[in-house]
Amino acid sequence: MFDLDEMYNGLNDRIWAINRVEANAKSGIKRQQIFPKKVMIWLGVCSEGATPLIIFDEGTLDHERHIKEVVPVAKKIWR
Repeated sequence: MFDLDEMYNGLNDRIWAINRVEANAKSGIKRQQIFPKKVMIWLGVCSEGATPLIIFDEGTLDHERHIKEVVPVAKKIWR
């Protein structure tokens, strides 16, 4: 599962400032969404080949959805 929000790691950034007010003026505060949008992908690969990439934009991937959406694609490829 991949976040569609940009990746930000505050541990990699350094800001030289005398106090917090000056740090904030130099973009010291980075905003992140609390619940970023995510996308789930599925790809099957073996020695015989690969399936097309399947992208699940919304919802969760449970066994029922897997059987309905993923298995038919995999069957088409390896017949």
